[in-house]
Amino acid sequence: MSNRKRINLSISESLCNDIEQLARLGRFNGPCALVTALVEAYCKFAKESKKKPKAPKTITEEINEMFKNLAEEEPEIMSERKKQNKFK
Repeated sequence: MSNRKRINLSISESLCNDIEQLARLGRFNGPCALVTALVEAYCKFAKESKKKPKAPKTITEEINEMFKNLAEEEPEIMSERKKQNKFK
């Protein structure tokens, strides 16, 4: 006897058509295979996110991240200023 279970799912016709089209595009054996793969991926993601709780960032981490972002944007800002000064 199989340890697999069945789920009865009622969806709109348009959603069913979309799922069938996505299954064909993704080369699944059918819409049920696609839906099963999506549910498995979601459950895996949910389990992993529960195992690894996200600790809040420390103030030091936040400040370092802000400076890093600023440093990445600064060359763009400086090049924009140079372009603006050339046209004046």
